[in-house]
Amino acid sequence: MNKGIDISYFQGNIDFKKVKADGIDFIIPRCGYGISNKDSKFSEYVKGALAAGIEVPGIYHFSYALNEKNARTEAQKAVEYAKSVGLPTSTIIFFDLEYDSVDYAKKNGVTLDKNRCINHTNAFCQEVEKLGYRAGVYANQDYLNRMYDKSTINRYIFWYANWNGGVKPNVNCAFHQWSEKGHVNGIKGNVDMDYYYGGADVVKMTPR
Repeated sequence: MNKGIDISYFQGNIDFKKVKADGIDFIIPRCGYGISNKDSKFSEYVKGALAAGIEVPGIYHFSYALNEKNARTEAQKAVEYAKSVGLPTSTIIFFDLEYDSVDYAKKNGVTLDKNRCINHTNAFCQEVEKLGYRAGVYANQDYLNRMYDKSTINRYIFWYANWNGGVKPNVNCAFHQWSEKGHVNGIKGNVDMDYYYGGADVVKMTPR
């Protein structure tokens, strides 16, 4: 089982040598959000992690899509960001739709219900795959129950958010975000903690 973290510019400056020494095997950084916003720390994080010997099996894009066209554009930008730092096509690009995505849509006159969530997810993920990368979906327990169906989740690599202190969840997932309040040397403040459970066919990481 490999131990990792997911990060965005909120984590500020990171000492990746200390992160590596503290037992972190991989990172999943946010590459961007919305249609055309690149995370300001994305390039720095990817380069710093790789230089320290930390793997980057996947990246994530936070969605503010109002329609399927927006979702496809978000996917195109995410692939562009991945290529900009030299990440290979084996990299997973995760679609991240959360409460803030729904609130943003509502403010813009769009109700993001289950059907729209699934349609946006498929539009994003299919575009990622069309462009040669691997597609994944991030969801917590609530959204897994209310906003998705099994066929959608099973179609892509699943990253499950369930803050249960690290106990392996009773849900089939490749990645598990098990805490939002982790502490890792080299990072100030809290950081999301993750485990990787999948096999070598999902991500080429050395099992621990």
